[in-house]
Amino acid sequence: MKIQIIKISIILMGIYIIITGMINNANAACEKAEILYEQALDQENIAQRIDLLNESLKECRNFDAFYELAMAYEADKNYKLAEEALLGAANTTENNKALAKVFARLGAIYEQMNKKTQALNCFRESYKRFPYPQILQKMKILTSLQMGEPVSADDIKKSLIGLSKGFGVEPVIDIYINFETNKAELSIKGRKQADHLGIALADPVFKNQTFILIGHTDSRGRDEYNQELSEKRADSVKTYLVSRFQLNPRQIKTQGKGESEPRFPEHTEHDYALNRRVEVRLADNKTP
Repeated sequence: MKIQIIKISIILMGIYIIITGMINNANAACEKAEILYEQALDQENIAQRIDLLNESLKECRNFDAFYELAMAYEADKNYKLAEEALLGAANTTENNKALAKVFARLGAIYEQMNKKTQALNCFRESYKRFPYPQILQKMKILTSLQMGEPVSADDIKKSLIGLSKGFGVEPVIDIYINFETNKAELSIKGRKQADHLGIALADPVFKNQTFILIGHTDSRGRDEYNQELSEKRADSVKTYLVSRFQLNPRQIKTQGKGESEPRFPEHTEHDYALNRRVEVRLADNKTP
């Protein structure tokens, strides 16, 4: 019995020594990473700053180094690597304020690339995690631009599959489909936007996916009326898509939210218009 106890004690001591050594090595690596990180911040040359930050991250992965690396790549106009660095930053934290910074930065990068729809999606993800007022203002500006011309089928497709791939966000996009006043009938302009939506949803990449169309109204009128109108408008878009693009009706579910989920505070006629929309979501389940 004593021999067995001695053997177990020796094994436990060995495990303790190994774990302690690993912890010490990790701490030493992170200390070295911190020194490299501080050197990078002091470096005005972008190329050298990028090299130092990459060296820092080899030693110890952390949010600040990834975020600064993204900004350095952005300054160097290397947007693809900036996006990858932001993905690295997102994977090192669960803090909502930190994630809000990541999506805000990614939105700014997409703006510089003139990818307005993707930028808007990023700003929405940022605001969802922490309500920075300046982000809400950016959302309002980009949404206003989006209302002025149809969102292309390509942008709709990218919004439904883009960010969700790497950043784990819910695939969703707001579409401003115009209807006749106080009716569920699509206007001429509304049919034009619905055509872009239909082209996107008919893409083979979505062959086995289910979509959810969610109607939204502004806050004017009775709650019951707005709820019914939002449901009818979502149904109207579905009917149009199924008829014109031969989409499987089982692939498209509809909901109405009435006035319950506004995107923006309503103070002006323009604010009301911003909240009247059809939301398109990619559902988790597969079509039977």
